[in-house]
Amino acid sequence: MVHVLFQLVIGGLAMGAVYALVALGFTLIWNAVGIVNFAQGDVVMLGAYFVVGWCVDMWHLPVGIDLLVMLAFMALFGWAFATFVYRPVRNAPQLSAIVATLGLGMVLENSVVLIWGPEAMSSAGPFGNSTLQIVRRQDLRTIPADPGCALAVDVRAGGHVPFYFDRTGDARNRAGC
Repeated sequence: MVHVLFQLVIGGLAMGAVYALVALGFTLIWNAVGIVNFAQGDVVMLGAYFVVGWCVDMWHLPVGIDLLVMLAFMALFGWAFATFVYRPVRNAPQLSAIVATLGLGMVLENSVVLIWGPEAMSSAGPFGNSTLQIVRRQDLRTIPADPGCALAVDVRAGGHVPFYFDRTGDARNRAGC
């Protein structure tokens, strides 16, 4: 019973850290540009799928290099977002910016489904697939050995959770969002 409680506490802390990162992102974007960017999670998802789908699986780049390539790709995407989505609605009413970010989110979700498919992707972290077993019991699940990798996996997983619901990526309607 204690091992189940321990696993629930670890899982709850990891999910709480993910929610804290999401809230921090919304706060930073709101303070910087004065709009709520509803495509924030979709932009993170795009970066994660780019790294796993192309940098790791297709190009077989080492960990440090694929992060640098992803940073360059996301910087280019950020410039394109600022130039083609945000700048035209910068002086428009707030609702225009909200609709623009919602539309960008839908475009990104469906683009990822078209390019990489609706299935979840994963890769080994920088330290491999090692696990840490705290108690020697058969019924105790192991946790990743590096807590930073566990958090990164949780953050990356949050971007493609909507694709678990159906193959077309229309999860927002099914989730009631």
